[in-house]
Amino acid sequence: SPMLRCRETAGILFPNAKQIVVPGFKEINFGEFEEKSFEELSGVEKFQAWADSDQEDVIPGGEIKKDFTARVLKAFWETIAPLDADEVYTVTHGGTIMAILEALSDPHGDYFSWMSKNGHGWAGTWTGEKITNIEKV
Repeated sequence: SPMLRCRETAGILFPNAKQIVVPGFKEINFGEFEEKSFEELSGVEKFQAWADSDQEDVIPGGEIKKDFTARVLKAFWETIAPLDADEVYTVTHGGTIMAILEALSDPHGDYFSWMSKNGHGWAGTWTGEKITNIEKV
């Protein structure tokens, strides 16, 4: 992700690795919800409506999940999939990871099944078409 926190974290976790900044891996645009905690948004009607839609509705002033997913997958296919490397690490956002794994996981899991805690994620094997052997890290 182009976000500073991701680039700094990548530098700490992988100090000798070459960083490739992938603008398309930026988190979904949260619009009116940006920089607000769940607690701050709890009880806000627009937020509740968006959450009740399984996050499929447009975020007021922000992005719709299907457009976000299309952006992330385009970036993946253009940047990550063609890499000729034995190991590739991505340091990005939860929603970005969830979108990639929902589309490319084998066995398949839906978007919310790929949630992980901050500082955690997933490891898997890229076959050229799917991500297999996925496990939490």
